[in-house]
Amino acid sequence: MSPLDPIQQQHHLLRTFRDATARRLQDEAEAKSRFEKEQQAAVLAQQEADTQRSEAVRATMAWAKQEEQAANSTRSHASQTANDRFNDIQKDQGKAQAALATVGLQSLLDRSLKEPAVRPTSQNPSPDPLVELSGSLSELRKSAAEIQAWSQALTGERQVQAARRRLQTRIAVVLAVILFIAAVVGFRMYTLNQQYQAAVSAFDAGQYDLAVERLQALQVSDYEQVLTSRMWDKEPQELLQESYYGMAVSAIESQQWDIAATAILEIGTDYQDIADLIATQPDLRQALASPFSALWSGEGIVNHRYLRGNERAATSVAFSPDGQLLASGSQDNAVHLWQVGDEEATYSLGGHKSDVTSIAFSPDGQLLASASRDKAIRLWRLSDKTLWQTLLGHTDQVQAVVFSPDGQLLASASNDNTVRIWQVSGGTLLQTLLGHTRPVKSVAFSPDGQLLASASNDNTVRIWQVSGGTTLQILLGHSTLVESVAFSLDGQLLASASTDRSIRLWRVSDGTLLQTLLGHAHHVTSVVFSPDGQLLASGSIDNTVRLWKMSDWTLMNTLETSRPVQGVAFSPDGQLLVAASNNLPLDLWQVTPK
Repeated sequence: MSPLDPIQQQHHLLRTFRDATARRLQDEAEAKSRFEKEQQAAVLAQQEADTQRSEAVRATMAWAKQEEQAANSTRSHASQTANDRFNDIQKDQGKAQAALATVGLQSLLDRSLKEPAVRPTSQNPSPDPLVELSGSLSELRKSAAEIQAWSQALTGERQVQAARRRLQTRIAVVLAVILFIAAVVGFRMYTLNQQYQAAVSAFDAGQYDLAVERLQALQVSDYEQVLTSRMWDKEPQELLQESYYGMAVSAIESQQWDIAATAILEIGTDYQDIADLIATQPDLRQALASPFSALWSGEGIVNHRYLRGNERAATSVAFSPDGQLLASGSQDNAVHLWQVGDEEATYSLGGHKSDVTSIAFSPDGQLLASASRDKAIRLWRLSDKTLWQTLLGHTDQVQAVVFSPDGQLLASASNDNTVRIWQVSGGTLLQTLLGHTRPVKSVAFSPDGQLLASASNDNTVRIWQVSGGTTLQILLGHSTLVESVAFSLDGQLLASASTDRSIRLWRVSDGTLLQTLLGHAHHVTSVVFSPDGQLLASGSIDNTVRLWKMSDWTLMNTLETSRPVQGVAFSPDGQLLVAASNNLPLDLWQVTPK
């Protein structure tokens, strides 16, 4: 066994150690973020409840005012009815007076109205009928006045009491609902906080089973990582620093320059003895100058590096045509760019209002296109990092963009079931390709720019004639959604990736299915050919990137990531492979020796 093997093993273990540390710290940050979001949601719910309560009170007061107005209207109507009735009585009285005057008995009527009517008795015989009529008219007039007063008082009082009872009932119901909502929200906030604090306390006390149980009650699925990351907070990066320092010293003593450079890149050059060794060892300086100083393993694959810059999960990646820049689209609504060889993003392009779903460099490297769920496509001028054009027209989320090989056209795919072709120079829409019946997820130009392929959630792949916008082939075979398409270097093959976990290779000329590549354990989200056409890379939700040999269509290597992979890309020279995943750092591998 070579004397360098222990150093190589140590390097491998430390790499694994560092990867695990990064994942655990990220998991803890995500767990804290989820808890903060729940707290924010509870606060928003409380604010909404307060707003609803205020609106309910205002609505109730308005309703009460309407009820009071209705009662007043009813009371006024009752009064008017009584007045009308009294007027009718007065009219009847006037008619009776006119009838008596006709027979010359007006004087008798006047006297009868002033004198009380006399009831007939045995000593007092029955009065004259005219006298009785006069008494009846007097009683009728008095009754009319009493009816009017009684009607006004009774009707108004009843209406007011009924309105008051309805108002009190309505207010009581509204207040009960508001109090119930506030109690539920408050109890939920209190319960979540208590459960989280109880889980933390249990872990700190060494009661790991209890901590797991309480985190499960909070529906934290990755509770093991959350607890482990909390433990790692008590073991900060000093441990890794010391380990890499020891590995660097051992590798330098053994003249294992690549391994030494890898360790130094992790810890920096702040150690004086390390700095002195760098100054005196030209081989070490040369190894440090390489953007990838790492131990080779497997078949042409090195342990990968991480590129940091995304604030949220990356959705797509692309290299510039000269291989100097690497870009990623992210769920933080921005495009981030790195100088190849740097681990931190150089700058970002912001402006989209939602997730950036796809990015593409123009063939001359002067422009970068970004697609977003905000339905817009933005063209950025890289020379001064400014927005050059915004292309609008899609009626739903834009899922993919790609430049034609000559850079004159831009194709876009959208959830509105269409593929659109734009003129880059003027930003005008040239064609809208119709045919897919569900959202279109990916588009790709053939190397000669004559054909365009599209993948859709309708389980089909279509090949279009660019010049006329007609469908040449409809490729059937995938059993579920098709996520990605890519042409081979010679344009003779088309690869498609699907949520049915397969990759299919089609002959472009006649649409014949040539091969189905199986191996991924979950949805395959992206495929890309290497620039020399010898390899095909596929990314999957199963947290892997797989490399397939096109010579015999066999699996060459499986590269593991810590999160589901959303996109993959080769550098123009084919030496580097990058993956965008739900992990914040990008995963970057060197796939061929330099």
